[in-house]
Amino acid sequence: MLPLPVPKDVVYKWAYKLSIRRGGETVLYTGALYQLLPYIKAVVSNLVKLEKTPVLPALFKVARGLGLQEVMSSVLLRVSEEELRGYYEILERIAILLRKAGVDYGYLYEDDYYPGTLLYLLGLEEELEVYARNVYSRLKSLGVKVVITVDPHTTHLMRFVYRELIPEYDLHVKSYIEVLAESNLIPYKRVSTTVTIHDPCYYARYLNLADEPRMLLERGGIVVKDVTRSRDRTVCCGGPLEFIASQLAEGIAAMRLEELRSASENIVTLCPICYLRFTLSGKEPSVIQDISYYLYAIYGDGDGRV
Repeated sequence: MLPLPVPKDVVYKWAYKLSIRRGGETVLYTGALYQLLPYIKAVVSNLVKLEKTPVLPALFKVARGLGLQEVMSSVLLRVSEEELRGYYEILERIAILLRKAGVDYGYLYEDDYYPGTLLYLLGLEEELEVYARNVYSRLKSLGVKVVITVDPHTTHLMRFVYRELIPEYDLHVKSYIEVLAESNLIPYKRVSTTVTIHDPCYYARYLNLADEPRMLLERGGIVVKDVTRSRDRTVCCGGPLEFIASQLAEGIAAMRLEELRSASENIVTLCPICYLRFTLSGKEPSVIQDISYYLYAIYGDGDGRV
């Protein structure tokens, strides 16, 4: 189940061109967050535009008649293949980097389920427990033992929250950042630039994952300059407020971007929600990249493009 009415193959069709093995004991698990970014961006952008016109009340009247799903799909969720492509490249880079690190993994395709992030953020504990049990049961039936995640929300949910909700939970969950940091991945080339990292709250505060991304970047020649509020002192990007208070989210993001730009115009994110929030604030001259861009430039075979 996805939190937005989008085609199901949006989650896994990015993997076809890489011919990733289906299933196995160790799997790459995306949790669908990166794949949902262009749709979330479309909804937020369209709602902001509609808020300034008399169209929004009329739209909700139509929604009551036709159903919210139909209205969202036809009006608010229009996303082109070109827009999807950019987000798919993030996942492709991660998958290729894991191969280069010698990790033997598979992918679940149709069983790469959304982990229930929104249920957790909304505090719907009973619903999340039912949902988490269904996800866990399916993964166990597929023989999965090790889950390699690609974002902080999925990592935190599946490493800690699922374990609290399911006493018998026994999956081993690691972020791909941790896996790459523990590997013998050798730089393909050095990248001479300076960046600053916006540490996502769940990585830095709850998963103690701050040294690893810096080490991976610095090993390839990149200079990482931290602002005062970095690592476990990091602050929110504003992204979680996107749907309920877009102007407040924009204000928080603007303040955080100003702080980050004091260290470098090249801003690195490690979270899909942070990446989306900062790229929505497109008026600033910052260069905002997901960390996979730089990691692929260092350890892959090119300049960050797949």
